[in-house]
Amino acid sequence: MNPKRTAVLWFAGGLLALVVVLALVAGGVVPAPDPGHVVAVVGVAGAASALLGERRHLSRLEASR
Repeated sequence: MNPKRTAVLWFAGGLLALVVVLALVAGGVVPAPDPGHVVAVVGVAGAASALLGERRHLSRLEASR
């Protein structure tokens, strides 16, 4: 695992989740969640993004061999 790539994927996934949550709140689709829930959603989305990105990278490496 490349720590820089993992960090970028984690940050990008978390940022995307934060934007989605804020857009849903601004649009009135969902009520404003507690800050703790927002942090949890962003953390889980970031972790999922990093894991899926690393998995995709590793499968590309195996395919190129």
